Amino acid sequence: MHELAVCQALVQQLEAVSAANGGGRVELARLRVGPLSGVEAALLRHAFPLASAGSIAEGAELVIETASVVVHCSECGARTDAAPNRMLCGACNSFRVRMVSGDEMMLESVELSAATAAPAEPESMAQSVERHLRAYFASHKDGLPASGVYDRVIAEVERPLIRLTLAATRGNQIKAAAVLGLNRNTLRKKIRELEIPVVRGLG
Repeated sequence: MHELAVCQALVQQLEAVSAANGGGRVELARLRVGPLSGVEAALLRHAFPLASAGSIAEGAELVIETASVVVHCSECGARTDAAPNRMLCGACNSFRVRMVSGDEMMLESVELSAATAAPAEPESMAQSVERHLRAYFASHKDGLPASGVYDRVIAEVERPLIRLTLAATRGNQIKAAAVLGLNRNTLRKKIRELEIPVVRGLG
């Protein structure tokens, strides 16, 4: 879903706005979307709760205002509204026009709550995983993921988990096996299967 990726980028922008203004939670985000922007307002509203889950914008209201298509005529110099499917000057009916607005999608304004004195609790591992899985399932708008999703998710998690554990133990496989709760031989097998480089004495 294209709109999900758009909303994920929007959430990053909202987080930046919040950080620059004291760190309050986002209560409302107002967008200006043109009919020629390539995104659908209804799909944006559907994707925003999924993209904002677990972020400072979770639960925020998304207000979408439709921008008019405005053109500037190179023949008569008029600046007039135009229909999205009929880009003509409204004054002289010329087709020699330049679009001034109508293809934009911009963040117009943001309403933030007052930042609390106590720092927010960090996102738990379960919350982080659930947020990414929500986005994964939402990306399959027209159907379910292909069968075998359990094995794919485990494979996606297993490699970075082992790699980071080895980095934390400076390549010591005995310590890494103990941290992971694995038999040392099992760990060695997974390192080979997943083609994880092992370097002793890391940072």
